[in-house]
Amino acid sequence: MIFQDDRLCGFSGLFFQDSEQPTFRQEWITAEMLDYSLESLRQVDDFLLRVRHEQASQDEWARMILRCGAYVGEVIRRNCRTVDYHWLGYDDAVKVNSSIAEFGKSIGTIFALYYAPETVCFPLGRIEKFLQLGSENSVFDFAEVMLSRAIAVPSPNAAESLYQHAQQQWAEAIDLSLYDDEEIILGTTPLLESALNSDPNHVPSLTLLSELLIMLKAYEEAKDLVYKLRAIEPENEIHSTKQQLLEGLDRSDFEQRFRLECWVLEKWRTIDNWS
Repeated sequence: MIFQDDRLCGFSGLFFQDSEQPTFRQEWITAEMLDYSLESLRQVDDFLLRVRHEQASQDEWARMILRCGAYVGEVIRRNCRTVDYHWLGYDDAVKVNSSIAEFGKSIGTIFALYYAPETVCFPLGRIEKFLQLGSENSVFDFAEVMLSRAIAVPSPNAAESLYQHAQQQWAEAIDLSLYDDEEIILGTTPLLESALNSDPNHVPSLTLLSELLIMLKAYEEAKDLVYKLRAIEPENEIHSTKQQLLEGLDRSDFEQRFRLECWVLEKWRTIDNWS
């Protein structure tokens, strides 16, 4: 599972400020009023109500749905204080909630807004519906509902779900010998950070994140997590060994750094049923 947050954030900005390939009828949008507040969605409703009667090419409509839906989703993400919303591509959304498959993959479902363990909604689909059916599909109302329903699920369940996805990605990276690929590691760490937002003491997430930070050579951050693990599970020998390795590390010594990374990889390779 790969979060698409940065990508959709970029699309949301293009909704109202693309000079090279502007959104259809972009000149009707008052960019200064689109500040990612919930209230700004009233302006989006007004824009959609006006533009839905216009004639445009299929590509222009698709571009508008993508960008406008991204903006609506970003408003929800940025204004939610109870759960961590993230963007997923369609295929990953189906993995976390298989019932989504019945909708099929389309411009309205190509990206989904998600929070753990399996709540999914489609801001792009809401734009598509508004354009087809009118103002009864208000994006302001949609966002209000999604924000009011965003009640934190039992934290251990959410944390464990996110951890399982992160663990699977890391296991696949080790299988493919891509464990030193920074992009893959950076694609996995947000899952663990979100898990720890749900449950700050989730030991599996703390453990894996500390080891990914070692692979990123973020040794001080890794050490902080290991200290926390030691406080939670003081008798755990793996935490103790990891602490000793980090505290005795000479960062200028390539061989020591290499041995530490090898220890991390060997630990994961020897775990039974880890993938």
